[in-house]
Amino acid sequence: MPLDRRRAVASKRMARVGPDPPKRANVLYRNLFERSDPQATLATLADGVRTVTEHVAELLVDVDALAASNRAARAQFLLTTAHEELGKAHVLLDLARLDRRHEGIARKLCGAFYDHVVKYAYMKAWHFGGPSTAMAALPDYGLRLGRVFHTTLQEFWPGDPDGGWPGDSDGGEPDTPHEMAFGREMNLYVDYSDVAGGWISPSAEHPSKRAAAILEQIKWRGPTAAKQHLRAFAALREDGAFEPPAMRALNDVWAPTLVTGNTDVAGLVSETVARVAKVSHYPADEIASSPLCFRPCYDVLVCPDRYTASAMPWAARRS
Repeated sequence: MPLDRRRAVASKRMARVGPDPPKRANVLYRNLFERSDPQATLATLADGVRTVTEHVAELLVDVDALAASNRAARAQFLLTTAHEELGKAHVLLDLARLDRRHEGIARKLCGAFYDHVVKYAYMKAWHFGGPSTAMAALPDYGLRLGRVFHTTLQEFWPGDPDGGWPGDSDGGEPDTPHEMAFGREMNLYVDYSDVAGGWISPSAEHPSKRAAAILEQIKWRGPTAAKQHLRAFAALREDGAFEPPAMRALNDVWAPTLVTGNTDVAGLVSETVARVAKVSHYPADEIASSPLCFRPCYDVLVCPDRYTASAMPWAARRS
């Protein structure tokens, strides 16, 4: 949200009665790092990933049930929520692969856990630039992935000198990205529409062509993108890759290296495969393409200027 708009919104807010509530990002950081030793931190992060994936699985069961009853709006709302929740799992894995001494980055990631835009960017980055995608085989893969992430952030939260960049605990709450808003808010809340010239309400069993298309998408022949994304995490969970030994191995491999877009992570990936395969039942030949080896994206939050079009000649040519 632009700075002037955030200030205008803030000026119209009613005065709060009583003290301000604690910022959730600060509470999360305090419990993960200030009140926990390294092993407890990893255990809590692993439990968080497991909890997210279990929650998403339940959301998708509800999506299927609603879609089967032709209740398109509610089904689309829950499907969109599932996508965003999976972004949280990537945030937690980035925290698990970070040296806890990098307090500033850890705080950014704790803020990202509650940030619509950043979770959306993680989801988009996985779908367009995950380790199994064509992008992963391109030169400058790390920079290209960072560019996808950065473009999503810049589109929905341009940032400003007063701390409005995503992941900042003091920044304003961003608008939900249009694609997510279309799938979530518009399918849950009553609103006034200039286009419709009146109030609009999501219909549970909307007869429109759009609703039919949504239902077809949700019911399509084969797993949805959300189910495929979830499966990548669920398989790791089921084979013990989020248990303490595997999480310690993951942290031991990645924490000594602060990953940027230019970092060669091939050695880190190979070592992750070897170490995690020894302490889990997850197939060794699938670890490299799993979320465990998805490039960390925290550098885009901390140093966004490295991922602008002007910083990348090939990106500038396509702009």
